[in-house]
Amino acid sequence: MKKISVLLISLITASFMPGLVLAKNIVSDFMAGEASGSFRLRFENADADDGVKDSAQALTLRTRLAYQTKGMNGISAHIEFEDVQALLGINDYFDKGVISNGKTGYDTIADPEMTEVNESYLKYMSATLEVKLGKQRIVYDNMRFVGHVGWRQDDQTFDALQATFKAGDAQLSAAYIDQVNGIFGDYHKIDKSDVLINASYKMGMMGKLTGYAYVLDNKDADAQSDTFGARFKGKAGMFNYTAEFATQSSETTASDNDATYMLVEGGASMAGVNGALGVEILGSDDGTYGFSTDLATKHAFNGWADVFLATPSSGLQDTYVKLGTKMAGMKLLGVYHSFSADDDSVTGVDDLGSELDLLAVKKMENGMTVGFKYAAFSAGDSGVDVNKMWLWTQVSF
Repeated sequence: MKKISVLLISLITASFMPGLVLAKNIVSDFMAGEASGSFRLRFENADADDGVKDSAQALTLRTRLAYQTKGMNGISAHIEFEDVQALLGINDYFDKGVISNGKTGYDTIADPEMTEVNESYLKYMSATLEVKLGKQRIVYDNMRFVGHVGWRQDDQTFDALQATFKAGDAQLSAAYIDQVNGIFGDYHKIDKSDVLINASYKMGMMGKLTGYAYVLDNKDADAQSDTFGARFKGKAGMFNYTAEFATQSSETTASDNDATYMLVEGGASMAGVNGALGVEILGSDDGTYGFSTDLATKHAFNGWADVFLATPSSGLQDTYVKLGTKMAGMKLLGVYHSFSADDDSVTGVDDLGSELDLLAVKKMENGMTVGFKYAAFSAGDSGVDVNKMWLWTQVSF
């Protein structure tokens, strides 16, 4: 009897072996892939002349390690780990994190020390369709409305389902966001129910026309906002141009507001020098509410000093001029902003200040990038002067 039992077990095991081997091979083939990573070391100094807090200094190192599987039948997986640490005791700054470092006597540098899974998603990809499910970056257009805040050491990511369909010169992308993971690590999470739609069409030599609808529902704050707009960006010879308009309705338990957004920019390139003049208006609802861009990469707009990350209730008119070139392989950029209120009927303050921004970035032959960045905000009839400076180097592998 014992011999019969052993024989039966052996036969059953043998019958399952081909399936087990096949399953192992499938998993092995799916998981085969490529690892990548980067190190970004950055020194930042921030000084708001408020007479209350001390200026801040931070030397932080961001480490990223990612793995992308080869996948199978168009399905693959991606995961990215991220770590941010302050080095050499240069950490006299307030990080503003939900679990903060407690150094409230210093100005803010929004780079808390943390370790997290920055991205983790499954992806399906065909010739015309890409679908992502999981924790991911989402970027639309110039990131004015939806972006990943890549300037900070920790990205803004989204727990989302996103699908993008391409057919010729047309593209349609839609996303449902269940949670926003902010720039302060795993503790900075916002419960959401957002629907994003972004459709574009390339109109030959004229440029690209984009229409969008961003319907946002912040469940934590019990606040909703609906934004609908259109954007056109193009180039004709040495000239380039951008025009954009959007409307927004916002509702909270205490208020119901409407505002508009407008951008007009024109530029030209000549002899290796690029120049542009533009005006961006984040409108106001009778001086009580300013047009908001909650999911944006806000640092890229309205000055690098980050004075206007939240639009004032009086709205904001940003008239700017940009001048850029390349010299000895180094990218050089200067931007000057003049800020004013869109509707000062409540505050009585029209002059919101000005700012000068400077940038120099060099990509080395060995793949390393080094950069310098400076922002000097001069207060108008309200607020305080703010100066910020960054030095950084980054290497990817």
